[in-house]
Amino acid sequence: MMNSPPIKRVKMEAAATDMTAPHCCCFSDIPVEPMAQIASYLVVPSQASLAVAIDYDFFSLLRGAQYVSPQSMQVSNGLAALASDQGDLAVKLTDGDIQAILLHIDAVNHVKKLIVTNCISITGIGLGPLRGSTIIEQIDLSLVAKHESPILDPAPPISREHVLPILDSIINMEGCKLKLLQLPKVWRECQAREGKFYEFLSRFDSLLTNRDAALTCLRCNGNLPQDELMCTKFGGFGIQEDICYECTKHYCDSWGSSDCDFVSSCGQCERKYCGECVAIDRYCSGNDCNEKVCGDCVAHKSCTKCNKVMCAVCLEHGVWEGSCDNCSVRYCVECNAEEGANG
Repeated sequence: MMNSPPIKRVKMEAAATDMTAPHCCCFSDIPVEPMAQIASYLVVPSQASLAVAIDYDFFSLLRGAQYVSPQSMQVSNGLAALASDQGDLAVKLTDGDIQAILLHIDAVNHVKKLIVTNCISITGIGLGPLRGSTIIEQIDLSLVAKHESPILDPAPPISREHVLPILDSIINMEGCKLKLLQLPKVWRECQAREGKFYEFLSRFDSLLTNRDAALTCLRCNGNLPQDELMCTKFGGFGIQEDICYECTKHYCDSWGSSDCDFVSSCGQCERKYCGECVAIDRYCSGNDCNEKVCGDCVAHKSCTKCNKVMCAVCLEHGVWEGSCDNCSVRYCVECNAEEGANG
């Protein structure tokens, strides 16, 4: 029989103090083989979540699995959402965990959409198994969920030095299918029109322009602009244009000169949506702002009392006051002076 790798003890009954008591059970009592067999019935991101939750060595869990279940393969046939709905566990995922997941599902040959929501502890080096992928279509490195502000404090450690070479290896492949790339806010804040990041954005823009030269708006049938499909200008630096981030269909963008304007940018989550997917019909109430905000963001980020809406920029600069520590109450500056979020 294989020797089980050492793992840390996790008490299932916190009140038990005598580890020899017959009623006390620890995960350390379970050998790796049955644990790996159990894990093999989970999709791979859930295997990672299980390993993190019980403080188990994820690499050992994968090595011990004798086969990959059909449920696991479903992840590799399209979507690889790495613990996106389990924020507390996703925060603990390391680059080693991400690398193990991607290798285990043969991501370079199977994954079409990658999401790393809440994985704010990674540098990005663990994305290496995606090098040279010719099938991946969407990559979301924003690290935040839909309709959440992209501003993270403290700034996440995800590194352009690690990730850009991986992205370059993808866009340089003949037959590259990447059509939507969402980048971390911390990268986009540096809007210098020089350096390696700017050069990468320009290369990706060239790929989109050359590959998608015949694109037309699906609503008005007009030709889409043949430049700046990946914006490298002040105000939208590092954000893709003329595409809905939900359905990935191409429409005229409100930033362009067309009267169609079927795709708009939300000033809160800084994502673009078409009129069929998400309504962007509210406006920021910040002084002289009037940035448009999508309806789903309004539900999360409006003032409880006056229903005032704030965009991400105004929130960052303190136009919004705060929220209650114990409930969902959230006040703007004026209402907070009257009511007090924690008063």
